[in-house]
Amino acid sequence: SQSTSPAAMLRFTLAGEGIRKLETWDLVTGPKAMSGAQSIPGIADVMSGVSLEVRAPASGRILWNKKSSHKLLHATAESIWLGGAGQVSIVSIRSGQPLQRIPLPGTLQASHRFENTPGETVTLACSSATPSNSYYCANCGRMHTRSSSGPKELSASGVALVHIDKDYKTLWETRLSAGNTVYDGNRHILEDGRWLFVFNEQDTSSEKCTLAFLSSIQTPENPSCGSRLRSPARAQASCLASAL
Repeated sequence: SQSTSPAAMLRFTLAGEGIRKLETWDLVTGPKAMSGAQSIPGIADVMSGVSLEVRAPASGRILWNKKSSHKLLHATAESIWLGGAGQVSIVSIRSGQPLQRIPLPGTLQASHRFENTPGETVTLACSSATPSNSYYCANCGRMHTRSSSGPKELSASGVALVHIDKDYKTLWETRLSAGNTVYDGNRHILEDGRWLFVFNEQDTSSEKCTLAFLSSIQTPENPSCGSRLRSPARAQASCLASAL
């Protein structure tokens, strides 16, 4: 968490299956302003913040690190997926050397990654980062304006899905929202195979909770049809999914 000082990742094991009690746990210190972390058991702990760090899981020793502002999307025993402006970079988990680069449409920046089965494809949830003097307040649910004397920051504008095939080629792109959006990075798969995304979208009048659900992908030429449902209040994804 970015509010943690010092930044750290909690690594733990449960006492047993279905038992909500920790058997072992330890804190793994990470880089400053840590924004993401993933543990690959027996291989490495990967953490991102002002730098990207890969640590040995047993000793906590830094195997390698380098300055990077890219967002950690996913890590495996072989590679690390990083989201940056207009591209996704895949680097070796052992050395940090580049393995693959996936260009994204326009100025999209990937923030979340979903694996699809069957088909060995990947769907990326992306946003467009643009200079803005406004920000979304989660406490009151409204947009506010920063002081004109302060620095402008990047605010996410809309959510788009980009579908990537097993050869790292872009198959299609579809936009779920276009306004200032708060999205938690979850994809809910319904019983009939449709995908459900829940997010809060800010328009000029009020905040609305928007549902976007997509059918399962069959072919590159036939991306799913999407539908948007609006509610004037915030809603929980679990309740919305059970209602469909």
